[in-house]
Amino acid sequence: MIRSVLLLEPKSGDYEGLLGYFKSARVLERSLDTPGCLSAEIQAPVTRRGPVLVTALWASAEAYELWVGD
Repeated sequence: MIRSVLLLEPKSGDYEGLLGYFKSARVLERSLDTPGCLSAEIQAPVTRRGPVLVTALWASAEAYELWVGD
């Protein structure tokens, strides 16, 4: 198993815009629809300062590469 880790700094501090994009584009749901994706989550600081953390757990490197290629 591998875990992908992505740190995102919202442009101009627009946390709601970033989180709204993830929701409207169904990013986490689409990743979970990818064979081999075991879990995915997004974590935003309640203070709205600092990066947003997006992680996913993948059954294999091949499963992750399938997602990256989508």
